[in-house]
Formats: sequence, C-alpha cells, structure tokens
Amino acid sequence: MSYPENQKRDAAIKRFQEREAQSCKQAAEDEEKRRGQERRTNEKLETWASAAFPTINQSIRSVSEDFARRGSPLLISSTPAQNTGSAVYDVRRSGNLRSLAKLRFELKEDQVVATTTAKGTVFPSSVPLNGINSDWVELVAEEVLIAMLDGNRMQIPD
Repeated sequence: MSYPENQKRDAAIKRFQEREAQSCKQAAEDEEKRRGQERRTNEKLETWASAAFPTINQSIRSVSEDFARRGSPLLISSTPAQNTGSAVYDVRRSGNLRSLAKLRFELKEDQVVATTTAKGTVFPSSVPLNGINSDWVELVAEEVLIAMLDGNRMQIPD
C-alpha cells in the first residue's frame, strides 16, 4: 500500500472521529441546556405553588366574600380540578352550581396571565410571576364580578 493511500484513509478516519467528537459535544451542550430549562421551569412552578397560587386563592376568596357581604347574588368559586400552573374559577349565583363565567389564572413563561369569559372587563391581563400580589388579583376578581353584575356575560355550556 502506498503512502498517499494511507494518508487518505487516515484523513477519512480522523474526519469521522472529529465529527463524532463534535456530535458528542453538541449532545452534552443540548442536555445541559435542557436541564437548565427544566430547572427554571421547576423553579417557576415552585414559585407558583408556594406564592402565586395561595395569593390568588386568598384574594379571590376575599373579594367574593366582600361582594357577598354587600348583598351580591354572584360569587366566585374555585373549580375542583386545578392543574399546576393554572387556577380556574367559576362565577355563579349563590347556591347555584351553574357557571355563568370563567376566570382563569395561568403561568405562562415568567408571567401570570388572567383571562375571563365575562365581557366588559378591563384589567391588566398579566403580571410578572415574582410580582404577583393581592391588589392585582383583587382588581381582576372585582372587574369580573362587576361586569357580571352589569350583565356582561357569555353563556357557558354545562
């Protein structure tokens, strides 16, 4: 076998080894990136569970109870199934199980986003996860109940 043939073969093997090494390096970097994203997601979910969700629940309850004390026939109640990173509430007549509107808080990226099926609501639709406070949640709940009391609602199917 001649010297040029050996060099050609050796060069092909070396290129293959370099591609394999680069592929392994890229896979390790991708895995580290995935783990970092997973860690950040878990941290956000922990913040949701330990701070945001309790703040939302307490604030919703507080507003609903205040409206009830003032004679409102409508209240906001939590739905039985809550997913991590989400809190869903029904607006109902007191003593009635039928939902008149929905109010949802969801964790999206680094924001807590509020949405509702009640028409005519005006509130900031999101706040930073680390900036959630009872004032914002109470404003959202108040706007939803006022809109509903004013007759601004969509029909929610059973």
